[in-house]
Amino acid sequence: MKSLIASIILASTVTGCATLDKDVAPKAAAAVMTYCATPQAERQLIRDSVNQRIAPNSIRITCTGDTLTP
Repeated sequence: MKSLIASIILASTVTGCATLDKDVAPKAAAAVMTYCATPQAERQLIRDSVNQRIAPNSIRITCTGDTLTP
């Protein structure tokens, strides 16, 4: 779980296309796939935790089958 959060945070803070494609993009993709494999109710808890840790920044991940929340 900690590696998922760390990967998401890292993906949102690193700049540079070469670095993103080579290092960050595969890790971010793996983190998103792990996140989306988690039941939706648990994803809300993860989302709340990540949002607190990265404030005032934010990210949004939408998984297939998600119901929209305000």
